[in-house]
Amino acid sequence: MILFFLTCLLTFMSIPSSAAIYSLPSTDGNQQFTDTPLPEFNKIKLQEINIYSTHTAASKPQITGSDKMTKNKRYTEFSLLQPQNQQSFYNQPSITIQIQLQPKLQPGDYIELWLDGQALPSITTNKTNLKNPDPGEHQLQAKLMSASKEVLMTTEIIYIYIHRSTVDAN
Repeated sequence: MILFFLTCLLTFMSIPSSAAIYSLPSTDGNQQFTDTPLPEFNKIKLQEINIYSTHTAASKPQITGSDKMTKNKRYTEFSLLQPQNQQSFYNQPSITIQIQLQPKLQPGDYIELWLDGQALPSITTNKTNLKNPDPGEHQLQAKLMSASKEVLMTTEIIYIYIHRSTVDAN
């Protein structure tokens, strides 16, 4: 068993880590390449290879409104309850948007809803409807605003998908 292991080890150690490459231009203008040294082939000098270690990026932690309280001392929770991230809607004329907010909205404060980077009319309740959204993929986010128009908290951006059935008149 030890003899087999040593044989394998010596075999793998004798294999060069970077084999030479040889080329020969053919009569039709194409290049022929090989790793076997032949007298008519020219040895190609290769540049040193850059090696980078790869790793998968850690998934970004989900940021809830409660994690973004740098300017806020009054609210402890702010997040979108409805719709859920990656939710699809089929043939619905309106979509309910519900926000989790603790404690309740203070006098003068309000909520801005953002759809695809565009502000919607602000609201002063934790529930509203998005009427007749266009079909397709949309980004939705809520911002908790103070009376002085300062952003107190923001929710994470969620994605929603609106589907509409159509009937061909022909």
